[in-house]
Amino acid sequence: MRRQTIALLLCLGCLSRLAWQTTSEPDPSELNLAWLSGTWKGVTRPEACFLWSSPSPPGLAGFARDSASYSVWKVERRAGSHRLYIRTFASGLGPLDGYEGARAYQLVEQGPGQARFASIEAHFPRLIEFRYERGRASTPTLQVMFEDAGNSHSSTQTFLYQRSSGQRFL
Repeated sequence: MRRQTIALLLCLGCLSRLAWQTTSEPDPSELNLAWLSGTWKGVTRPEACFLWSSPSPPGLAGFARDSASYSVWKVERRAGSHRLYIRTFASGLGPLDGYEGARAYQLVEQGPGQARFASIEAHFPRLIEFRYERGRASTPTLQVMFEDAGNSHSSTQTFLYQRSSGQRFL
């Protein structure tokens, strides 16, 4: 019994040292999107919802829906950079017109509560930006901006979401 206790204490000591070393100096190559996880309910479009998993290897997964479509979103590290992949379906789960296959974006900017991805294949939208803010009434908000910087014009669509707790997603 005493040997087992000593062995257990030694293992716990090694694990706590490993955990301290791992968390004391964060890896700058890691993308911190913990603020994105959870369920988000549309404010500008009440029928819209976002659901993001907690970040864990190999990445972060999301699911979005609005009145006309469903989307699967995934953020992962690939080819030395962080990528966002989006696959959109019509409400009957068939491909949405013009959105065959997954669209790929590369992380171009990151800061506290903010991440910006640029299109790899020059499709719409060209840029997607997420901005997290703590609302005035302590309700977190998420802005999702879709930008298109075309040859002759530029446009931005911004959608506002509030963190939802205890509400059904679908």
